[in-house]
Amino acid sequence: MTREERDASADQHTRELEVFAESSRLVASTLDLAEVLDRLAGIARVQLGVDVVRIWLRDETSGDLLLRAQTGSRRQDVAFQTRLASGEGLAGAVIATGEPIFVADVITDPRLKNRVWFEAEGLTSMMLVPIVLDMAPIGIVACITRARREFLAADVALAAAVAAPAAQAVRNAGIHAEALGRLEEIQAFQRVTAETLASPDLETALRALVRETRHLLAADAAICSLVEPSAQRTDRIVGLGVETAGLPRYRVAPRAGLGGEALAARRPVRTDDYFADARFVRIPDFDAWARAQGIKAMIGAAVIDRDGVALAFLWAFNRSASPFTANHEERLARLSQQATVAIEKARGFEEERRRARENAALLEIARACSTTLDLKPLLGEVSRQAALAVGVERCTVSLWQEGHLVPLMSQFADGRAVPDMWGTLKGMRREGWERVPLMEEASRSKRAVAVEDAAGSPLIPARWVEAFQTRAVLAAPLVSKDETIGVMLLGDTRGPRQWTQGQLDLAMTIAAQVALAVDRARQYEEAAQRAAEVETLSAIGETLASTLDLQAVLEAVTDSAVTLIGAQRAAVFELDEAAACLRARAVRGAAVAVGFPVRLGQGAVGAAALTHAPVWSADVLSQPLPGSDLMVEELGTTFGEAIRGHGYRGILGVPIISRETALGAVCVYWQEPHAPDEREIRLLTALARQAAIAMDNARLVSDLRRTLEDLKAAQDTVVRGATLRAVGELAAGAAHHLNNLMAVILGRTQLLLMREPPPPMIQSLKTIEKAVVDAADTVRRIQAFGRTDRGEAWSAELDVNAIVREGIQLTRPRWEHEAQVKGARVEMVFEPGSLPGVSGRAAELREVMASLILNAVDAMPKGGRIRIRTSRAGDRAVVSVQDSGVGMSGEVKRRAFEPFFTTKGVKSTGLGLAVAYGTIRRHGGDITVESAEGEGTTVSFWLPLAPAAAAAPAAAPATAALARTGTVLVIDDEAPVRELVADVLASKGHRVTTATGGREGIELFGAGHFDLVITDLGMPDMTGWDVVRAIRARRPDTPVLLLTGWGEVVETPEGVSVDGLISKPFDVAKLAAAVGEALARRSPRS
Repeated sequence: MTREERDASADQHTRELEVFAESSRLVASTLDLAEVLDRLAGIARVQLGVDVVRIWLRDETSGDLLLRAQTGSRRQDVAFQTRLASGEGLAGAVIATGEPIFVADVITDPRLKNRVWFEAEGLTSMMLVPIVLDMAPIGIVACITRARREFLAADVALAAAVAAPAAQAVRNAGIHAEALGRLEEIQAFQRVTAETLASPDLETALRALVRETRHLLAADAAICSLVEPSAQRTDRIVGLGVETAGLPRYRVAPRAGLGGEALAARRPVRTDDYFADARFVRIPDFDAWARAQGIKAMIGAAVIDRDGVALAFLWAFNRSASPFTANHEERLARLSQQATVAIEKARGFEEERRRARENAALLEIARACSTTLDLKPLLGEVSRQAALAVGVERCTVSLWQEGHLVPLMSQFADGRAVPDMWGTLKGMRREGWERVPLMEEASRSKRAVAVEDAAGSPLIPARWVEAFQTRAVLAAPLVSKDETIGVMLLGDTRGPRQWTQGQLDLAMTIAAQVALAVDRARQYEEAAQRAAEVETLSAIGETLASTLDLQAVLEAVTDSAVTLIGAQRAAVFELDEAAACLRARAVRGAAVAVGFPVRLGQGAVGAAALTHAPVWSADVLSQPLPGSDLMVEELGTTFGEAIRGHGYRGILGVPIISRETALGAVCVYWQEPHAPDEREIRLLTALARQAAIAMDNARLVSDLRRTLEDLKAAQDTVVRGATLRAVGELAAGAAHHLNNLMAVILGRTQLLLMREPPPPMIQSLKTIEKAVVDAADTVRRIQAFGRTDRGEAWSAELDVNAIVREGIQLTRPRWEHEAQVKGARVEMVFEPGSLPGVSGRAAELREVMASLILNAVDAMPKGGRIRIRTSRAGDRAVVSVQDSGVGMSGEVKRRAFEPFFTTKGVKSTGLGLAVAYGTIRRHGGDITVESAEGEGTTVSFWLPLAPAAAAAPAAAPATAALARTGTVLVIDDEAPVRELVADVLASKGHRVTTATGGREGIELFGAGHFDLVITDLGMPDMTGWDVVRAIRARRPDTPVLLLTGWGEVVETPEGVSVDGLISKPFDVAKLAAAVGEALARRSPRS
């Protein structure tokens, strides 16, 4: 070797050492691999005099070459490939051989990758030198020039001087990264430990493990699925970056899925493409979930305790093609060991908390059972505490009622309310809880029955699983006095679970406490109900004693029925005997109108009243009531349709009975199907008895009031009759004396007129005559008022309607013509009824009708309406005269029948109604007045109907009055009358003898011979009847005329007869005619 060669070799060596030294200082100055590689690329570019330097490193996981550093590029806008597959391109060839490669014209080399980029950069020659670590190529240094260049061995040596520190930098970076990774792991373990110690809650521990797993493995998502120890089934799941709601729970088994592989291998298992990996036994539900989450790469490890039992699984997932490495396996293995400690510690704490929770719940249950007797709040508190104690989501308590298992309370452990769930519970109740096999078994066996997975259990119907999303269920019977009184149902929706014996025992312990509490609450409720019943019945009794208001008592009965029996509606019906039906009298909560009729025998009400026994239907839809197919005219539908329209289901009716007679019925209604028990029937029967007493009292009071009213009316009638009779007798006595006086005045006046007095005197005498006649008429009316007996037999059978029409016609001038003149219009309406005849005097009855019509006209000074009606009421003919006038006050109405009482002033005598009263009473009837001020007046009277029409008696043949004279004996104690009669008869040619009294007259009759005797009726020493008897006894054929001031109606004693009756005052002509007729009828003397 020449000196020049030695010098060149020394220079080259020195240059290599300088490059190596500079590169080594760089490596020693930093652990940042990226920085080292960038600066090494710069050194290589300078020392080798090239344009571009690229450093590629091999990825440990995939074996691909990754571009890690580059310098000298001009075209940043041209894309190029930064990852080269193992063995790909010129770089791959260097890695494969471990030898450098020199290419003078790289563009023409077919192995070139990124050709577009090379052309854009204008690169021509390239040298590639391997980076070797531990005798294995881990990357390359690529030196590239734009001008063509033939690289020499010296260039390779310089490049190797750069590559050697690069290898060391990679080593240092790896060591540093490993140290950082270990430090990161330690910090992660510390965080898990710290969080577990700070809050030893299992949920907290699981979340910490999931968070650190995802962080340490740089994964897209991570989950931890807890394994239920006894069932070895995945249970609670906590996740990050992924939805866990759809992740299925499944039984853990070796080789089942990736988790099963990890459990079998006792180490983490990873896969770069889960769905393409054929190593795993598929779990369809898990695969569906993973596909839905877009998972590709997966790694998992079993968390195993010291006994080799799986506690949980740790998983990490990537959705992209980012595989997990062996380093990730190691990290996950260490995490699973840390998870074992954290989960066991959390489970230990959770077990302690469970025991504490159980004890606290048992204490709360005991407290609730001992502090309240109200069943609803008691069951509410017990249900929630039972769910907490057993560790389930919810607890439902059902009790046996009327042969059915009825849910009464359902509570979630966290206290939240889910109204829809309770609505579903009530809806399912109609299907019969007692028919659910789980409930049947628990009730029958009197022991707890557990179901791990309701979805596959024959004890739970599929519709229940669907409705409540139930998975795990535990049913504990409530047993009291060796009888199952209900079931406590503990349920969970979070998935299947294996129930432990401890949970079964705990549930039975709680159920025993609940059963005891329910028994005590029921006893208290029954005692309270009995007290309320007694109090209510007592209150109704007080109401009965304090009031005679039937409606108030019946409303109290309906209120009490709803309150005490627990029905939603109630009604009291009363028997309407006239209509042969029951009518609603008091209603509570039901859409039944007061007065609504129900036929006897129809429905619970009608059937109860008809049979005198309680009648009920637990469900009117499936057990129709009697008469359901009959039409209800008021509603236009059938009775059954009306029931369905009202919306009730259960019904109970009991009769209201008094003295074995049905007075009505009481009925209660339930919204849901309900079979009444013995207590409800007994209680409603007791309320019905109270209603019967009220109805009896009301009827007695009504009868008493009616009797009192009748008695008062009779008393008023008697008093009025007695008063009128006394007034009549007084009036009749006065009339007798007046008639005697007027007889003298009238007779003397007529005698004077007969003697043809001077003309001026004639008018005066006629005026006297008219005045006396009018006065006599008034006296006759007074006498008629004084008589209220029938007197002699009536002359004919009369047509009442005809008499009314005659009365209307007689008064027409007043109510039609005179009213119109005064500017008032009176409307007359006659509504005749169909009537048989009555016996009586037509003239008197016409006078009554005329008087009543005229009174009505006088009561309507401004006009109005008079309505006259006739009708038949049994054996009576009824006539009413109604006006729309001013009416009467109470005082005027009371005195209406008093004689001489009038409200019309001096123009009225006040005898109209008084005479009408006497006339009607003489005809065997009665008359009444109904009136109120401003509301008009109605005067009604009735007359007895005539017996079967008898043939009218034949009229007596008229006897011509013969102008015959005779010897006449006149007997009268009143001298003026006696003298008047004597003068009148003497003027007619009769021979007259007078006597001052009856005894004197009889003596004169016995001593003499008389053709006719005229005697007064009322005399001091003896009556005219006694005189007649004495004369008939001596000479029966002698005619006797009776002269009386008592009026025309005189009762003739039995066995006594006279030939004529002459009323005072009398017309002298009529007197003379009567005497002539009597003498003419007398048989000629023998």
